[in-house]
Amino acid sequence: IDYFPSHIEIEKKLLSQKKVPVKAVTNLEYARQYYPSDTIQIIPNEVTLYGYQEIIDSIQCIYTLPIVAEQLKDTLSVDAELALPNHCKSDPKTVKVVAPVEFYTEGKQMVPITVVGVPENLQVRTFPSEVEVTYMAGFSHFKTIIPADFTITLQYNELISSNNDTHPLTLEQYPSHIVKPKLKTEKVQWIIEFVK
Repeated sequence: IDYFPSHIEIEKKLLSQKKVPVKAVTNLEYARQYYPSDTIQIIPNEVTLYGYQEIIDSIQCIYTLPIVAEQLKDTLSVDAELALPNHCKSDPKTVKVVAPVEFYTEGKQMVPITVVGVPENLQVRTFPSEVEVTYMAGFSHFKTIIPADFTITLQYNELISSNNDTHPLTLEQYPSHIVKPKLKTEKVQWIIEFVK
């Protein structure tokens, strides 16, 4: 019995391995007054890739297949498949993606106004001297929020270059775990006094 071809050449390539971080691809929509309460967690946050070296050397991270959810009212936890390049495998094959969700309610704080850059021999008074800030916060953080978490500022140089006795306020700083922060008063009156 004859065979054609009588010889078959087989090219052998050793597989390489590499640990890479995983990033989640998400399209999440939340129900009214529900928001993410923390960053999305990926467990494990890295996987080991196996494949030809020329392929995996160019890979810096691996993405999940898209995760889509609507009207979320509770923490989402799914086993997500990975978008692997051709001729590559991973260990593990899937990762758990956890998107914490929490009900938010309105909070209020009275925050003092800070004037920045005032010369030592001067004092700037604002009317009012403090402003109410409203925001939405989750129950887990609601009771921990205090006025010192917020910074409302006026710039002295902007005041003296202005021809107006009122000036807009800037909410410079607020907690990262709140949403929709808003100043109830957006402009204040001001006067400059000499300090004896």
